[in-house]
Amino acid sequence: MRDTLFVAFGIGALLITPTRMACAAATPLPSWDFSNGDNCGWRPNQQWRVDVQTGSFWRLEADDSPDRRIPGGQMALTSPELVEPVTVAPGDCVEAVLRSSRTGWITMFFAVEVNGKKQNFSAAHSERRLLYASKDFQAIRIRPRWQPGGRVYKLLLHGPGFGGTLDIRSVRFVRETAGSQDRAGGSWDFRQPNVVRNVLGDHRPPNLIASEAGIEVCGNDGPGMITLDSQPVDADANPWLHVRMRVSAGPLGGIALHPNKRGTDPKMQRYWSSQEFIKWFQFNVRADNVFRTYNIRLSDYDYAAGRKPDPRNHRRTGFEGIQQVFHIMPSHNPDANSCVESVSFGPTPKGPAFLVCGYAGSAQAVLRQGQPGIIAVRLRNSGGSTVSKLMVERIDKNRSVTVDTATVRGVDHTLLPDTTCSLYLDVTAAEAGQQRVTLRIKGEDDQLTVPMVLDVEPRLELKQGVIPNPRPVKTNYHIGCYYFTGWSDLRHWPKIPPLAERRPALGYYNELSPEAADWDIKWAVEHGIDHFVVLWYYHDGKQRTRFIEDALLKAHFLPHIKFCVMWCNASNPWWKFSEQDFVDITNYWIRNYFPHPQYRRDKLGRPIAWMLQGWNMVHHFGKETARRLMQDADVRARTAGFPGIHWIACQHGGKHVFDDPTQLQDVGFQEWTAYNINGLKTYPYPVVPAQTVVDTAPVIWKHIRVKPVLPIFCGWNSRWVGRDFTCCYGFTPELFREHLEQARAYLDKTDSDSIVIDCWNEWGEGEVLGPAAEHGFRLLQQIPKVFAPDEPPRPVVVPGDVGMRVPEIPGLWQRVNKPPWRTVD
Repeated sequence: MRDTLFVAFGIGALLITPTRMACAAATPLPSWDFSNGDNCGWRPNQQWRVDVQTGSFWRLEADDSPDRRIPGGQMALTSPELVEPVTVAPGDCVEAVLRSSRTGWITMFFAVEVNGKKQNFSAAHSERRLLYASKDFQAIRIRPRWQPGGRVYKLLLHGPGFGGTLDIRSVRFVRETAGSQDRAGGSWDFRQPNVVRNVLGDHRPPNLIASEAGIEVCGNDGPGMITLDSQPVDADANPWLHVRMRVSAGPLGGIALHPNKRGTDPKMQRYWSSQEFIKWFQFNVRADNVFRTYNIRLSDYDYAAGRKPDPRNHRRTGFEGIQQVFHIMPSHNPDANSCVESVSFGPTPKGPAFLVCGYAGSAQAVLRQGQPGIIAVRLRNSGGSTVSKLMVERIDKNRSVTVDTATVRGVDHTLLPDTTCSLYLDVTAAEAGQQRVTLRIKGEDDQLTVPMVLDVEPRLELKQGVIPNPRPVKTNYHIGCYYFTGWSDLRHWPKIPPLAERRPALGYYNELSPEAADWDIKWAVEHGIDHFVVLWYYHDGKQRTRFIEDALLKAHFLPHIKFCVMWCNASNPWWKFSEQDFVDITNYWIRNYFPHPQYRRDKLGRPIAWMLQGWNMVHHFGKETARRLMQDADVRARTAGFPGIHWIACQHGGKHVFDDPTQLQDVGFQEWTAYNINGLKTYPYPVVPAQTVVDTAPVIWKHIRVKPVLPIFCGWNSRWVGRDFTCCYGFTPELFREHLEQARAYLDKTDSDSIVIDCWNEWGEGEVLGPAAEHGFRLLQQIPKVFAPDEPPRPVVVPGDVGMRVPEIPGLWQRVNKPPWRTVD
């Protein structure tokens, strides 16, 4: 192998410089050097080519502009099968010397032989590392989680799934003698030069810089991240993670773990088998550039949604510790400049208490001038000791707004480490318009200034007890919106109240109420939406919810709006469908929905039916069977008197965004769309700026090869699932308007005339176009501004304005909006 300057990328003691390599006695193991023009038996997929002139044998090239992603999926390179499998010890690793023009994950898969039986590549035997964009080659060392008695007989390398170039110079196994490497046992102090040297190596990656204060982290084609390698950490003995750092910009930091067990829950075992054993968790940061010790209770990261952690329960559904590799991202904001001083695991939290604000603003969709309202502040104690004698005071001078700080409710006076609460306060605004209020939250050891902007609607004089008739906004476009069904029982709603910003204008309503459907129809058509695409679920031979039958079809205002259904044929491994299921589903639609005068049809009169995952229809049944089933449904629709069925294939997220939709036409789909636009991220993290999503949406649209129903993004934040959530932060009504203007420009220069917005009421996943506490009606109001600018705005009216209430799930609002707390002694 040529002499190479290995550039470490932030894995503690994984990357060894040439000096250290010379000192370490290594046992000869399989190695492959591609720089001399020999492929050494490795097999590339179709995206790879030979380029000896670059000094590396294997090269991938794709459009390197910042708005492109490689069509067709991952890049892959497979090793020849070893004549003699390699028996590995805990200190062994595989080293790949490579460079990339883009930051992204690389994944090494290991095919192993156990007890004489060969097992194929799987996520259970794989490891991921982040490869930073660099002009220099980097040596990436990967220590896999070996199963007892396992021997490796083949390797598979997946490169970053982004455009640009990726060069690979060599791959080899590395074995180090005992004592040649000091791997940390769960504690790092980055103020110590020897610790930094072990973590970063002698040649620093482009966005990690050693300083006297620790490791400085800045963005490089995305946010910066430090990757550490340690001995396994037991979550029962060391349930707390301590990260001492400072952050200049937020709102979120993140950690990623490689768990050492899959847990005991069968569903989660199936889940982990498809996730390459890495999981992200997010937490709010206090972006004030002050060093603070963040405490994160790892033992709480279970996957039992809605359950409280039980220290006596060792049958966790997620994981029970960390296996060697641990990632820290001080901030998901690519513009942040952060510094990590130290990282450690332990049995108890460390450091003083300090507060972080997750949300501050209205706790209801409309604050009405002169009427009492409620505001909320969500707090988290990220410090190591309890916040005591918690109190609230007001520090602004806006006399047009009254805030009653004497009746704060929703929390006790104390806040334990790594716990979250929401404070609720009564507010009354004497004037309409934007009103600014600033509170100070004080504890015995810390205080936090919380500014907020409140949108106050003007007074209204309306007839009581009657919903005002809708005044639809007409446009020259078909504007649809997905409508989630699932808010009729207690499986979903109880997780939403702690997120005060998601309190709907209807409260925590029962979706099977025709009154709730009437309000949704009124708000939708008065802002230019002419149809709902109702998500329709079928499981174990029965329909999951009867929203259409019990609420929508009984709504007084249904004549004002069209509706159609989307079969949510999710790809979850425990959701399987038979051919008879498809026949039963389509027969039900043909009998019960298609004949309704408000069911949406195309220009030929065909009822329009959607499928959440068009590709899943093909993958599950096979192309020929899928075609036969859809043709049979078309025949049954014609027999019932319809001119066939107009099928629209919807893709789930961005996974198949560049798959050729024309292949779906062969099966029977007429149009293509997506459920949500994730954006073309130039960095591989679960949290992305909303501006990035909006900026890259037109790139996705321009590569659609068939006439689309243009998918429109209106936010994403799945925080209701706990700390394992993904989100697009920084989404605003102004950004939504920019996104809609992009959409109109696209429609005006193509033959498309339809858009679909995700989603009206996904209160859990944070895709919310309907009126809610955080943005009120301001998202909805952007639609007519773009698509019907000559229409006058409709007045904002909610049930309380006419003295009405819709049926709610009882007790949920009272659960969080508790009586006033006790007076501080």
